[in-house]
Amino acid sequence: MNRQQIAELFESFVDVAPEQREAWLAEHCVQDADARATLLRLIGEFQNQADFLGAPAALAAEAREALAQRGTPNAFGRYRVIRRLGVGGMGEVWLGARDDGEFEQRVAIKQVAYPTPGLVQRFRQERQILARLEHPNIARLIDGGVDAQGAPYLAMEYVDGVPITVYAEEHGLGLRARLQLFAEVCDAVQFAHRNLIVHRDLKPSNIFVAADAMPKLLDFGIAKVLDAAANDATAMRLLTPDYAAPEQIAGSTITTATDVYALGVVLHELLTGRRPKRANTGEVAANGVAVPGDAQPPSQCVDTSIAAGRTRRKLLRGDLDRIVLTALAVQPERRYSSAEALAADLRRYLDGRTVAAQGAGAAYRARKFVARNRVAVAAAAVAVVTLIVTTLWSLYQARVAYEQARAAAEQREAAQMQAGRNAAMTDFLLKLVGSSNTPSASASDLLRQASDHLLGDAQMPPERRAAMIGVLADVYAERRDAKGAQRLLRPLLTDKGEALPDEIYARAACNLGLAEHWLNEDAEAKRWIDAGLARAERLSGSARALHALCLSDRGILLSDENALDAAKNVEREAVAEIDASGPAFDDKAATVHANYGDTLRSSGDPLAGREQYRHAIEILERAGRSESADMAMATAGIAACDRTLGLIARAAQEREQSNALRLRVSGPSYGMAVQLLNAAGDRIELADPAAALALIDRAESMQREYLGEKNNIFAILSAAHRARALAQLGREAEAEVEFAKAQQVYAQSTTPNPYGESLHMYRAEVLLASAAANAELLGSADAELAAAEKGLRALGSAGSLQLPRVLLDRAEIAVAMKHWELAAGRAAEARALFAVLSAPDGWGLAACDAVSAQIDLARGKRDGVQARFDSAAQRLAVSLGADHPRTRHAHALAAETAVDTSTIAARRDGS
Repeated sequence: MNRQQIAELFESFVDVAPEQREAWLAEHCVQDADARATLLRLIGEFQNQADFLGAPAALAAEAREALAQRGTPNAFGRYRVIRRLGVGGMGEVWLGARDDGEFEQRVAIKQVAYPTPGLVQRFRQERQILARLEHPNIARLIDGGVDAQGAPYLAMEYVDGVPITVYAEEHGLGLRARLQLFAEVCDAVQFAHRNLIVHRDLKPSNIFVAADAMPKLLDFGIAKVLDAAANDATAMRLLTPDYAAPEQIAGSTITTATDVYALGVVLHELLTGRRPKRANTGEVAANGVAVPGDAQPPSQCVDTSIAAGRTRRKLLRGDLDRIVLTALAVQPERRYSSAEALAADLRRYLDGRTVAAQGAGAAYRARKFVARNRVAVAAAAVAVVTLIVTTLWSLYQARVAYEQARAAAEQREAAQMQAGRNAAMTDFLLKLVGSSNTPSASASDLLRQASDHLLGDAQMPPERRAAMIGVLADVYAERRDAKGAQRLLRPLLTDKGEALPDEIYARAACNLGLAEHWLNEDAEAKRWIDAGLARAERLSGSARALHALCLSDRGILLSDENALDAAKNVEREAVAEIDASGPAFDDKAATVHANYGDTLRSSGDPLAGREQYRHAIEILERAGRSESADMAMATAGIAACDRTLGLIARAAQEREQSNALRLRVSGPSYGMAVQLLNAAGDRIELADPAAALALIDRAESMQREYLGEKNNIFAILSAAHRARALAQLGREAEAEVEFAKAQQVYAQSTTPNPYGESLHMYRAEVLLASAAANAELLGSADAELAAAEKGLRALGSAGSLQLPRVLLDRAEIAVAMKHWELAAGRAAEARALFAVLSAPDGWGLAACDAVSAQIDLARGKRDGVQARFDSAAQRLAVSLGADHPRTRHAHALAAETAVDTSTIAARRDGS
């Protein structure tokens, strides 16, 4: 009995139910004593839950001995063996050449050492993975088969090169060339991630560079399909510890962040010639490998004994240190969100622009201190609460000083100084409460304890307590901790509201109104904000700045109710008031301008909205508040405007920077959850569903922790975005379930909003994902879009952001159904609406132009069509990325048109 027959028996045994295995053995046990012994030994190993790669050394040695006895094979199928290249985790690798007389082709042949089911299954998975990855920087699968001994093999593209680190040294690459080369590697890793593949063993020996300077990823032998089962002991045994992420070594969940960490190690080695020095955590994984901690900056690892090393250290300090350390963050959520984001930051550095990586700020260092000193921190919790209350008292005193300064001759200068102190202290409190790293919502616990202290201190003068509560309420508002703000402010305003000074009451009431709004209590929200406005009307002089802030809060409510014209009027009035108050109120002015920017964007004027956000950022920079939650929100507003302008790729990068800043300065919160959900929407638009689902999971987890139940709009969007991502992955049934959740929440919502129409659009996406040329499904999708179009038109300006997208989708369906006149009308109207909203390079305009070119081509109007397809493809590459399906489709149409035009010309010449 040969090895193949034994393997087939083994494969059959694996599928037998445990209670039937004895009978199976009695029936199938072979007569050949040696073969029977081999089979029983393999079965014994299987029953001990050890595949070949996890089996005792004796079994592995037997496989190596079998290979050694086999010697150098002459051929694998049609491929003649030239020489042995090396040994991989699953067997040997040979250099081969196609030997069938058709054409000359060199290949790398990977051979399974011993055909046990564990290896065969992994080998099959690698073949399936490679078949999905057609990319110029990934070594491609060419062929596969079974050798004469029954062992499977893969024939892959042969890369005649050297590891990337060796290539860089041999060719004397400078810093810039190394970074450019590495960015190409990141692009290839991102492509794999978009195809739901995590490599899991990135290292220089798996990143070869050929003579043409093109890097190639090799060896997907332990790669992971993201939607496959997570339990994989084999890969745990095969990882390379020096390049493995902490969660990979510890046996935790593997995500795309795992590859980002390995890229960070390779980048460190490429820049310094050494692997990073990582702190010893003292933690050892089950496999006996130490789990690494924080890495040292690469600038500290350069050999400075020579002049070149000292020069390199200077170049690495600052941005490159931060970039590498961000990729090497111990916690996956603190790394770059994708390989694409890492590449983008490197290119920002190369272009001389500001990088997204900001390093470990005060909040992060505080979290690390808490993690290292849990017992001491727990014992000092009361001291932290005392610190918060003391800080609040300082802010109260600041307000008193400000009131006194008002009457002084130096009123403006003193007021400006004091406002700056107020903002700085609020920022400090945000960092303080965001620095907790203990289980449960410990930041909220600290705030709650501070609230209890203030509410329960009967000896504190009422006005002082009210002032301190007002400052604490600002912190709650920044964190969008609606329940905390409600719990703090309701007793204050209900029991003693009339006795409070107008300034304190007005701000507290408007903060409570926003909290009620976030909790879907919109009637209460309006009541409290109106009450705050009424008291703010009594204020005079520079104190009227609070009236502007309350007006702006009223605008938020109106905007969320889709009363956009009324919202714009209110926000415009608020901006005029706050600007008249002067620089002393810059902290409030930034908020008012940002709120107005959001209303302008929502009403279909993203350029004007972007200008308001830009103004808010300038105010914050002037006030020295670049590291603040306000700055994070203003940057998020810029991202939202750029997304509306159709510049999705740029918007995604801006939102990533905003989210990193917000997490750094104020920690997890409900507001952070909202921004993560928005980032998921960006990833869906960029056809990156795996990253989108990861962001949605994080957002929902954070929302549950910091709000409890879902805000209606959050619930609708989270379910809808999950459905869209699932649809992109081809999981339509799961997407339908998520749509049902979103529709149920929408049906129960009392606040009018355009998300019902969006749900029609999203369900159409699911239908179109599987429709192809199916007329019935195309018709169903068009019916959904028709319902969305009707609703959006009825909403007026509130539906203006979505309407052109619906018309474009309907035009594309008409093209697929060859309804050319209908398609032309829809595409023309969509383009006219996009022209109002979009930037010149926005994806909507480009997509409309591609559709119009298709229609003209179908009508026989060929002149200039190829150039129009090329132009559309170039703009789509800017707005969506070169690998986006829309970009690739436009390029394909241009190529097909060029071929057809050449064919027609050839026929004409021949005639």
